[in-house]
Amino acid sequence: MTREEWLKRAVRVLRPLLRKAGIKMRARWQVSMSFTGRKSAVGLCCYEAHSKSGQTVNIMICPSLGDPVDVLSTLMHEMIHAALPYGAHHGPKFKKACDCIGLVGKPTEAHAGPILRSELERVAKFLGPFPHDAFVFKSKGKSGPRGGYWPVYCSPADARYRVQVSAKALEEFGPPTCPITGEQMVPAVGRAPKW
Repeated sequence: MTREEWLKRAVRVLRPLLRKAGIKMRARWQVSMSFTGRKSAVGLCCYEAHSKSGQTVNIMICPSLGDPVDVLSTLMHEMIHAALPYGAHHGPKFKKACDCIGLVGKPTEAHAGPILRSELERVAKFLGPFPHDAFVFKSKGKSGPRGGYWPVYCSPADARYRVQVSAKALEEFGPPTCPITGEQMVPAVGRAPKW
């Protein structure tokens, strides 16, 4: 069994939990392991508009997840998105469904609470071993911000008005002009004052 077959089976087994929350999965869906575009996101739901046919919802689980229960918890989160209408995001309908099913925490990070987790452990046992070797993100050498230096300039009239300029643009065009005074802006010192 491939990991995608395992995930498809998992969706079918977990569907009754959605019905318990009063929502049902769309008729056409796909699920796979895929990077989500953001390092911190472990799941992603793409609605029908993103499929070529315009009819299929795609659920992606990040390959950095390896524990079957964590995969199932993330899958439940994304299944709720896939069942709700486009635009529901992490709003009241999503929160209500999470509460009914047993997902806890901030809606954007909703994960299985203790009761749902024990149920997902039983589901994982039923599904068998998860055929996946988790991907590990490794940094190259020293970690830190990438790209060049972007100095901050502020208005001579009001230090709260600040802009960042790329070093290349600064070298080519000089410091920006203040829209308040019409003078050249000055390099900012320290943090921006509080409003």
